[in-house]
Amino acid sequence: MFSRVFRRFRSMRWRDIRSNIRIRIFATICVFFALGNVASEVMCRVVFVKTRSVKAHFLWPAEGDIELMDYVTFDVDHPIVPNGSAQFTKLALCLQGQELTFDGHNFYCDGRWLHRVMEWTRDGQELVAFDWESGRIPNGYAYVGSHSSRGFDSRYLGFLPLSEIRKLRVLD
Repeated sequence: MFSRVFRRFRSMRWRDIRSNIRIRIFATICVFFALGNVASEVMCRVVFVKTRSVKAHFLWPAEGDIELMDYVTFDVDHPIVPNGSAQFTKLALCLQGQELTFDGHNFYCDGRWLHRVMEWTRDGQELVAFDWESGRIPNGYAYVGSHSSRGFDSRYLGFLPLSEIRKLRVLD
């Protein structure tokens, strides 16, 4: 058994091992505080991100206006999402008043390339691109995305109301 576990860790990148260990330690601390009912609400407000589409692993709810490249979280109800709904964590890539352009394959914000639209998911489900050609993002809305070229984000969801997304900050 030990050799099987060792082989698994040996095949993982060190960054993934470190991240996995940090997540397990922090989760253990949260459970400990929750069981002891001491500061559990404060300790467990941390958002654990376990996806490669976002490069931050631990995020904390933040106050203030959402700015360009801030991490944000929001709820998604969409048929392509497992179980129909989930909480997503993404980056604010283009905000109200900025110019968003779509050339049929790629999205740009103020001329800066954001993403290419995929036609299919990895498991063969069709992806329908957000119907937008060009123009300023309306007041009160944002375009969100991730570090991943295959992320499920505003390319398919469209603009998100700023009132429905919450700002996060990275825990150092």
